[in-house]
Amino acid sequence: MEDLQAKAYFDAAAENVKWLAQDFVTEMDHDRDGVVCLSEFLSFTKIKGYGRMSNPYLFKELNASGTGKLSFDEAITFFYIAMSARPLCDGCGCLALGMFFTV
Repeated sequence: MEDLQAKAYFDAAAENVKWLAQDFVTEMDHDRDGVVCLSEFLSFTKIKGYGRMSNPYLFKELNASGTGKLSFDEAITFFYIAMSARPLCDGCGCLALGMFFTV
């Protein structure tokens, strides 16, 4: 459901926010195949300073489709999470659900 909310935010966003989001996702997609795999996600989060978010549990939660790769819409969800600094559980590293994001 959150990926649908993120898509709605993205679709309604100002052009400069759309550019930021697209650049964010493009930078994650190292091999430019149009999806973000776990290794790309982990590498990106470590390099960009999102160390607490650099875990496979968050990736799994983002991957609503269950394909093992983040689509653009799923990656956009991560953009909004990262920009809003949504909390992660200190114990398991999972996203604290039920929180809302804004940019």
